[in-house]
Amino acid sequence: MGDEHDKYVVFDFDGVCCSYKDGWQGEEVFGEPVKGAAEFVDELNDKGYKTLLFTVRKANDALNKWLEDNSFHFSAINSTSHNPVESGKEKPAAELYIDDKAARFDEDKPEDSFDQIRKYLDINESVFIQRRELNV
Repeated sequence: MGDEHDKYVVFDFDGVCCSYKDGWQGEEVFGEPVKGAAEFVDELNDKGYKTLLFTVRKANDALNKWLEDNSFHFSAINSTSHNPVESGKEKPAAELYIDDKAARFDEDKPEDSFDQIRKYLDINESVFIQRRELNV
């Protein structure tokens, strides 16, 4: 379990650490590393943050090898062991989440936030419909 003063930054894998432009290709098929991502993880590690890779992928040998081959140095993978005992274990506690499919929400301006989310969903829905029509 982490120290109560540790600060965690949580990274998604696909679309943040490795390219996800081609979408899901299989559990052990990975895109190219995103330029600068490994260096950014190291920068945060050097500043004293705990970096956590939290992905829907299994933390298996293939993922570990890809991370090693591409110089990614995370403090932990798919772990919530640092969460407070009284909290749930499904979502890791963190200062910041870095994810290509996240939306920034401002509780002081909820309608603005909801509008931005609607725009994002509308754009992606039209892309999804176009891809489906083209059988892509």
